[in-house]
Amino acid sequence: MYQRRGYSILVSQNFDGELITRVARRLGFHVFRGSSSRNGLGALREMVSALQSGIPVALTVDGPRGPRFKAKAGAVALARETGFPLYAFHIAPDRFWQLRSWDGFKIPKPGARLYLAWRGPIEVSPGSSAAQLEECRQQLESLLEQARLEAERWAGSNTFKETSA
Repeated sequence: MYQRRGYSILVSQNFDGELITRVARRLGFHVFRGSSSRNGLGALREMVSALQSGIPVALTVDGPRGPRFKAKAGAVALARETGFPLYAFHIAPDRFWQLRSWDGFKIPKPGARLYLAWRGPIEVSPGSSAAQLEECRQQLESLLEQARLEAERWAGSNTFKETSA
């Protein structure tokens, strides 16, 4: 959907991440390698630089090991450092193969329709206290859950319906 449009993504530095990196680069995405457990600070610095240069950044926020759908603090730290708002989104395929991994990764089948739900923005002040950062992280997690449920509902019904946010 967003291939070859100048987007960059964060991919973890594990074995699965290498496969994802190769596919993402073939699709025209710039890739940052890092996660909450490996090279997170280096990846954060690269993403700050990219955003300040006008390059959009997308990342999965539940980390390389989960728990599934639980937002880590990295996205909030990125928003605090750059002043850019956070947006939550989820893409759900109507037909897919699901891996037996901790995150239940879904691979869309050929011809599948993808449904995207989008929420936000979340503004993070540069001088936010630890309590305010945690509040933003919880808000992000809540918006992600709303987007996930909506996208999966659309995908399950195989019809796109406008809803009020």
